[in-house]
Amino acid sequence: MTQTVIYMRHGEYDRMAATKKPGSLTPYGEETSKTVGEFLFDKSYIPDLCVFSNATRAKETKEIVLNSLCKKGNLNLNDIQQLEVPELNECWDFDPIVSVLLENQSAKCILIVGHNPIMGALGNMLSNSTVRFNPGSFMVVQYNKPIDRFSVADHQAINMLEFELA
Repeated sequence: MTQTVIYMRHGEYDRMAATKKPGSLTPYGEETSKTVGEFLFDKSYIPDLCVFSNATRAKETKEIVLNSLCKKGNLNLNDIQQLEVPELNECWDFDPIVSVLLENQSAKCILIVGHNPIMGALGNMLSNSTVRFNPGSFMVVQYNKPIDRFSVADHQAINMLEFELA
């Protein structure tokens, strides 16, 4: 079975927000998240599972992405399983991502909303280039090898379907 994985770094946020909860998305972060949701629908990347960290910026990003995707496609948000994984919050290794992928092999399409440094490392390693994986950046991949802590970041183990830097 082919599994599509969408890796997304949370949208731009304000660490010191005076009018909202600190860590909330900026208007630009909200707009890019909405655009990503619409793009995913237009390209038929409809996640049946969305995994995200417990940080406010990741939760807000996934809510906006999923809501815009569902609104554009007239889809039911309840059809997308949502799983909060606190270990994704600014993690430094691939283990939480590998665990999610191994535990959810029946999912056809998984959206993972995470943080740097791991999302930036994945962006660089899977694209086989040096890029700045800014907030709101995402990539869509399909793995052609079994997933483990090495193949998850191996550009030779994937088919890169989309790579969008914000």
